[in-house]
Amino acid sequence: MPSEPSERDPSGADPANLPDPLDDAAERGIGLLVVAAAAVSAITGVVLAFVYRPDEVSWLRVLHSGSSAIAVISAIAARVVRRRGRIPFSGKGVLGVIALILLVGAAFATGSQIAWRGGRPDDVGMFLQSGRRVIVNEAEMKAGDLVVSFLLHTLLGVCSFILLGGRYVRGWVRRGERPD
Repeated sequence: MPSEPSERDPSGADPANLPDPLDDAAERGIGLLVVAAAAVSAITGVVLAFVYRPDEVSWLRVLHSGSSAIAVISAIAARVVRRRGRIPFSGKGVLGVIALILLVGAAFATGSQIAWRGGRPDDVGMFLQSGRRVIVNEAEMKAGDLVVSFLLHTLLGVCSFILLGGRYVRGWVRRGERPD
C-alpha cells in the first residue's frame, strides 16, 4: 500500500529516503578534515625526511603522526555519516576494511622503523651518508636500509591517503557531485 504524500514534500516522496542536507554538510566538513589532515601529514613527512634529528624536532614528529591519525579517524567518521550510522556487512566491504586496516597499520608501523637515534652530530634526515649506521628500536641499521624503510613508509602513507581522501578530492573536482 503506497504511503500518503508528506505535508513537507509535495512530490509525495518518502521523507525517510530523501537526502539529509545536514548529513551532506557534515560529510563535506569531515571530508575536508580528512584531506587537510592528510596534507599536513604529507608536508610534515617531507620536512622530516630532510631535517629529522633525534630529540630536536619532536614537535614535528607529533604533528606528523597526529595528523595521520586524524585523517584516518575522520575518514571512518565520514563513512559512518554517509551511511547514516548503518554499516552494511558484505564480503567486499569486509575485505575492503581489512585491506584498509592492514595498509594504514603498515604505514604507522613503518613510521616507527625510521625514527632513528644515535649517529654522528652531522647526521640529518633520512638520507645519511653511505656507510653510516644509526640505532632504530635498539637495533643497528645501515644508511641504505634506513632509506629503504623510509621509501616503504612513504609508499604506504601515500596509498593510505589516496584510499582515505581520494573520494573527496574526486568529488570536489567534479564540482557538486557527491563522492560515492
